[in-house]
Amino acid sequence: MGWRRTKPLQPTGKLGCSAASAFRRLSGGRYAAATVMSLIRLAIALALALNAGTCGPGSNGKPAAKAEIRVVAQHLAGNKLGIVAEDLRSLPNPRGEGTFVYCPTTRFSGVERKVIWLVLENEAIPLNGATKGSVTPLLPWPRDVPKEQWSATGLDPYSPSEALEIVFGTAQ
Repeated sequence: MGWRRTKPLQPTGKLGCSAASAFRRLSGGRYAAATVMSLIRLAIALALALNAGTCGPGSNGKPAAKAEIRVVAQHLAGNKLGIVAEDLRSLPNPRGEGTFVYCPTTRFSGVERKVIWLVLENEAIPLNGATKGSVTPLLPWPRDVPKEQWSATGLDPYSPSEALEIVFGTAQ
C-alpha cells in the first residue's frame, strides 16, 4: 500500500486543509488520522514539558532560582496587585548572599510600583513598601532579620535603593 491521493483536498478553514484530513486522504484510512492526532498531542505535550523548564528574561533558569521563586510564590495568595508565580523572575545578589526575586512589570493600574524581595536562607523578605504593603504584608522587613544574617547580603537593611538599582537599573 503506498501513498495515493484519492480526491482533491478540501479547505477546512481560513488557513486551508487540516493536517489530519490531508494525511487521512493521502493515506486512505481513518486510523492514520488518529495516529497523526496522537502524534500531534504528543508533540505538544513534549514541547510544553521542555518549555516549562525555562524562565523569562532576568532569571538564570537554574533549579535554585526556581526554588527561590517558589519561596516567594507561597506568600502571593490574594495580593492586591494580582501578581502570580509566573510573573516572577530571579537574579543572584551580586553584593553577597541571597537571591532577588522580582516582578519585571512595574506598572499596576497606571501607577509605577517596583515589586522586589530578597530570598535569604529560604525566607522571603520584601525590600520596599510596595512589595510589603500590596503583595506580602505578613513577611518581615529586612531590619527584622538578625544583623549577622543580614550582613552577609552586603545590602542596607533600611534602604532598598541598592537592590532597586541592581534589579531595575534605578533607585526609585
